[in-house]
Amino acid sequence: MILTAIDKFQWINRERIYWARRFDVPMSEAIPKGFPASTTEVQLALCAIAINVPEKLVPVAEKLFRGFWGDGDSAVLTSAGFLPILEEEFGADNAQDIIEQVSDIRVFSLTMF
Repeated sequence: MILTAIDKFQWINRERIYWARRFDVPMSEAIPKGFPASTTEVQLALCAIAINVPEKLVPVAEKLFRGFWGDGDSAVLTSAGFLPILEEEFGADNAQDIIEQVSDIRVFSLTMF
């Protein structure tokens, strides 16, 4: 039997829902609009958090996960979308500092291996 891309997508989606339910992980039934989405911007913001306030990395990542996979909101992966999460965790001024650090070479270097 030859699998097509459509078969693979259906299988992955079925498995995603199954394992999310099995382990009680928040997951929307529908794939987030715009999936697969670019995650570069949000990953760089997470790197900036890891450098400056590593104890906040997990709480922010959990909120981003819930926004994208739980609520199906792909906008949460853009700076405009994740800024409210950062403001909630760090306050408006500190959140803006993290957004500005996304272009910092130290932050970018964390994405290289």
